[in-house]
Amino acid sequence: MVATVESTLEPTLTLIREEAAGRPVDLRTVLVDGAWERFEAGDLDGYLDAVAAVVDGVAAADVIVLAQASMAGAADRATTTVPVLSSPRAGLNAAAVAAAALS
Repeated sequence: MVATVESTLEPTLTLIREEAAGRPVDLRTVLVDGAWERFEAGDLDGYLDAVAAVVDGVAAADVIVLAQASMAGAADRATTTVPVLSSPRAGLNAAAVAAAALS
């Protein structure tokens, strides 16, 4: 999971665990240093580029979850082949349904 504000980490992790519905998940978090300050300063391009750069640096993940709605545009800027979910509840629900179909 990638976030730009530390306060979003725990609520999003809780949401992921709830959506996993007892299935084992290996959760890792990455905080994008300095990105939120760019957002607050009105530098949306700089904010989204910083998030996308971090997303592109994530290795060995099945999926990347963007913890905040403000980060959604970074999914389009990232070049990773790992699926990037930009709406945690809807995206995780879809992932859970897809994972269940594979089981």
